[in-house]
Amino acid sequence: MRRALWIAALTTALVAALLATVGCEEWYKAGKPPEDATTVSIPPRLPAPTGMESAAVESEITAESAAVEGESAPTESEVESEPAAESDATTESDVAAESDVAAESELPTESEETEVAQADEDDEPAAEEERAEGGIALTQVVAMNVKQAAVDCRVVRSHIEAAQVLLANREDAEARVLIQQAIRSAAFVRAGLPSVQAEQCIERALQEAERGQVSAATDAIEAAVDTAAEITLRGTVAEFRRRGAQAIEQVRDGDPARARELLGRMQNMIVPSESEYTASRISDHLMGALSALDRDAVRPAVAELTDADEKAFSLTRILEGVN
Repeated sequence: MRRALWIAALTTALVAALLATVGCEEWYKAGKPPEDATTVSIPPRLPAPTGMESAAVESEITAESAAVEGESAPTESEVESEPAAESDATTESDVAAESDVAAESELPTESEETEVAQADEDDEPAAEEERAEGGIALTQVVAMNVKQAAVDCRVVRSHIEAAQVLLANREDAEARVLIQQAIRSAAFVRAGLPSVQAEQCIERALQEAERGQVSAATDAIEAAVDTAAEITLRGTVAEFRRRGAQAIEQVRDGDPARARELLGRMQNMIVPSESEYTASRISDHLMGALSALDRDAVRPAVAELTDADEKAFSLTRILEGVN
């Protein structure tokens, strides 16, 4: 019994194996599995692509992926240009706003304009007073220069006396230095004399009138007129002063040509004073002493210094008002 069952089972297995073998052969021949609900459906194997086909497929895939990325992500230039454009627009707007605010702040208000106008009105009397004080100050400078001329004349004498001592000791080089210093001091003496001061004031008035400086030209003319009592004139003091007043009027009226004519007449009225001649003679004697030392002529140099000292002494007494 068992043997019969075993044989039946073996027979059944063989039959099933034969059926399966026949079905598989039909499936491979037809290219599809048999119509059986119990059979597992396996798709057919695709043919392997060639080298050219695989390269084309890869290039298409790469192009599609790049296009997708290009559409989804912005480029670097777009990313950089957008903030720059925004910053430029912001900067221009900020600068324009700041310039408008600065322009509005620089505009004077009505109160500030009123204060400026009031300050100008208040400064007019001060300016007139300052111009008047300028004329007085220039006149005082002339008087101070006369006093300084007397002091410089004493300095000339001290240099001459010291140079004489050095020449007596045959110290010619040191004596030469002192003589040169005496010449410079003598030039200051001449510049401080009233007649020279009057001429210099008129020269200054001519220059200021040419430049249109009314206040400065007026001050210079007034200073020249104030020296009239101390200088020698070709004519009267009243005439000199009258021409000075007329010149001031012409300067203020804006007629420099007429003012120059009047100032030239004033200048021609001034006569070089004896003090001016004396100061010039002092300088001549000092230059003679230097020339003698250049020739190693000590005795002539000493003689020139002696004459210069005598004239310096007399001029000092005149400038100091000593008879």
